[in-house]
Amino acid sequence: MTLPREAELLGTNSGELELKGSGASTVVKLSTDGQRRLAALVGGPSASESSGGVYLGLEIIRGTFDAAVLNTYINLPEDARPADHRDLMAESVGLYGLRRASTLQGENKSPGLTFLLDITQILTELLASKSLNSEKIRVTIVPDRPLPDSITIVVGRVSIFTTSSA
Repeated sequence: MTLPREAELLGTNSGELELKGSGASTVVKLSTDGQRRLAALVGGPSASESSGGVYLGLEIIRGTFDAAVLNTYINLPEDARPADHRDLMAESVGLYGLRRASTLQGENKSPGLTFLLDITQILTELLASKSLNSEKIRVTIVPDRPLPDSITIVVGRVSIFTTSSA
C-alpha cells in the first residue's frame, strides 16, 4: 500500500522497529514544516472545519506470526500500563496475512503489510490538554497478547502524514 498522492509527510521514526514480547516504542520526529502543518491542522481555529486529517503509517510490517492484533498508542508514557490509558489508543490492527505478505513472490515487490490510522482526534485532544510535544511524537505498539519468545515482528517505518493542504 502506498500513501495517497496528495499525502504530505510530517515526520518518521529513525529506523525499523522490532516488536517482541509485550511490544515496543519509537519516536516520530517531525520536520520544522511538519510541526507547523500539524499545529495548523489540529490546533488552529479552523481545525474542526479542516477537510484533511493526520494519519499514522505503520509501514512494511514483516514477520511470520499472523495471529496477532497490535494496539497503537500515541504519547503513552514510558512504563505506563496501556490499559490505564485507553484515551491514548489510536487503533488496533490485525496481522492476518502477515506471513504471506512478508515473502517476495510474484508482483509483491515490497513485502509486508501497511496500515494507515487516522490520529487526527487524538492529536487534537493532546494538543488541547498541552500534552503534545510538537517536535516528536511517541508511538507505542502493544500486542493484545504478549508475543511468543520465538516471534519477532518488524515494522519497517512509522510515519505521520497529512492529506490536507493547510
